[in-house]
Amino acid sequence: MTLCVAWLRKTNDKSEEELVLATDSCLSGGERWNTGIKLFDFQRKDCLIAFAGETYRAYPLIMNAIHLIKTNPNLANPYTSLETIKDELCNLFTELTNGIYNHGTQQIESLKSEAKFIFGGWDYLTQSFLLWNIYYVHKVQKFFNEPVYFDDANPAFFMGDSEEEALSLLHKKLEAFQKTENINLDMEPFQTLRDIIINEINDSVAGSIQLAKVYRSGTNEFFGVYWPSSEGRPNLHGQDYEHHSRPNVRYIDPDTASIILEDLPSNFEYFENDEKIKSYSEKYKPFIEKCYPANKLSDELNSIEREKLTYLLKNITYKKFLHDIKLSEKDSNDEDDFPSDSNPT
Repeated sequence: MTLCVAWLRKTNDKSEEELVLATDSCLSGGERWNTGIKLFDFQRKDCLIAFAGETYRAYPLIMNAIHLIKTNPNLANPYTSLETIKDELCNLFTELTNGIYNHGTQQIESLKSEAKFIFGGWDYLTQSFLLWNIYYVHKVQKFFNEPVYFDDANPAFFMGDSEEEALSLLHKKLEAFQKTENINLDMEPFQTLRDIIINEINDSVAGSIQLAKVYRSGTNEFFGVYWPSSEGRPNLHGQDYEHHSRPNVRYIDPDTASIILEDLPSNFEYFENDEKIKSYSEKYKPFIEKCYPANKLSDELNSIEREKLTYLLKNITYKKFLHDIKLSEKDSNDEDDFPSDSNPT
């Protein structure tokens, strides 16, 4: 099984909302893998889907859903309502599971219900976030969908193992943060999922956290996470990486549930004191000064500005490194050329 969670996150200034989906990375099905991809997007980037249940049941359904939207221009069109996508997914999942055969002594109805899904995103037509719980209903022998709504009692939607325990832990966390009415969630559901995994509350909820957001722009973003702590290794989709080879995404510190800004120093001023570096950076000085008012990193930079600044500072730092090596080599050569007392000229 697994544990997935979805919630609407308020941005820091409370002016915007984001739909966030997160899950652990444990795959099951007669064996356990803690490196399984369980959170997916489609040809259109305004929606996401995650699953809980048996991997051998969920994966064929997910792969067929991705293929369906990729090969259908109407479904791939972001102007097509997510309501339509949701209905097509339910029809597809029902058709596929009805085609199961050679299932031996296992009960076919049990087999059909071994996977369930969270699907949702930003709907262009309604200009709102929509979210559904998709699961198999024995009585009607097909996949059914149920809209997910958030309120003070259910500020986040948990699906999978330990659902009730996770919701209880979330409420305790919100009480500690004095958030009990008109709740504006930040990353508390992420922290709840983290605590369940780290504390091994359920052995089927394991591996690093996978997390993605859907924005009002109709785009999504997948995040990596350092795991199991800020001192750990970068992980993305349950797979860990060496620092030098990690994918180029933003990473979350699991200890603070905040974005790690490790590529950019909080203070920057050394180029002013080095003529060689200053001459290189003079062209970019206005931009760098904008990013570092009073030599401190601005917290108002957008992703494009951060990417540009990261590139510039890496190049400036590398040029300083090469410059220092050349100076060191020059000093060393000068010492070799200097006549010794034992060999006067």
